[in-house]
Amino acid sequence: MEPHSTRMKLPMWAKVLMTLVTIVLLGMGTIYLLGIAERGRWERYAATLREAGEPLTFAEIEARRADVPDERNSALVIESALEEFPLDSNPPDYVLVLGFRKPEDDLVKGIPRYVIDDSREFLEEHRPLLDALQPVLDMPTGRMTIAYAKNPYETMLRDFRGWRTAVKLARLDAILRLIDGDADGAVDSTILQLHIAGSLNEHPTLIIHFVEMASDRLGFETAEDVLLADEVPEDTLVRLRDALAARRRADPMRWGMWSERACVVELDDLLASGEVKVTDISLLSAPGLPSELNLIPEFMIRKNQLLAVEMWTWLVDAGEDLPAMRRAAVRMETAVNQLGNSYFLARV
Repeated sequence: MEPHSTRMKLPMWAKVLMTLVTIVLLGMGTIYLLGIAERGRWERYAATLREAGEPLTFAEIEARRADVPDERNSALVIESALEEFPLDSNPPDYVLVLGFRKPEDDLVKGIPRYVIDDSREFLEEHRPLLDALQPVLDMPTGRMTIAYAKNPYETMLRDFRGWRTAVKLARLDAILRLIDGDADGAVDSTILQLHIAGSLNEHPTLIIHFVEMASDRLGFETAEDVLLADEVPEDTLVRLRDALAARRRADPMRWGMWSERACVVELDDLLASGEVKVTDISLLSAPGLPSELNLIPEFMIRKNQLLAVEMWTWLVDAGEDLPAMRRAAVRMETAVNQLGNSYFLARV
């Protein structure tokens, strides 16, 4: 006679429940281990970049910015001048270099008299602003103070449209001085343009560097106009040469690419920690993105973070080398177009 078995038989629903719990726990454990592995890969890659001297966060970029004493800070002078003397939003119909219904304004081919008269009138109306900007002639660089938000995409920037318009006002002054035969004064106004551009040096935002580069372009154009229109004394040429050389040494694109890369690093860190969710970020509401997904596994975030930072580093490494930057941009675009759905963060 067989002994009586005391083992209790579980009902089918309990067996199914235990199986499901086991599967869930195994799945959660696998996701956790994958997160540790991908975080480790990211941290090793980030350490390699930092060992090479690369800043990866905005705090690290800030530490690289040059200290500029207030008394030498052109950005503070420009900001104060623009606040005290705002530019007229309704200029005359034709004003040189400011782009309002722009007629022919070539110094070599000639400039219509009515354009010169309207431009003089506009300049005199804004002479107080131009006078307030004169201290910048002795201030080749500046440094803006930035109040960083925890989420880098929520950092509020000043409106920098006034900067570019101030450069145009200085260019207008230079052109009118050339018309009057004042080459020395025209060079001063050219240097003023270049120093206004220099006030945006090392600003950790790509958009601001577009303003800086546009301002540089106007300054370089004015320098060409000066050399075409008049003979310039040698000592004045030396001052102009030195100002142009200083702007050529600026590295706006590298600083801009550092900032874009830092946005990726810091935003993905916030997503990985759970402090920020996908639906909190308007930038990520793009076609194909699962906007209803509020929790992304860390391993997926870290995979996207590593790849996105690697691609931004291609552009960082290109620096100011235009052909290299074009190659890096093509390489980046090609890589992004080949990414699978799991790299939706990197694609955005």
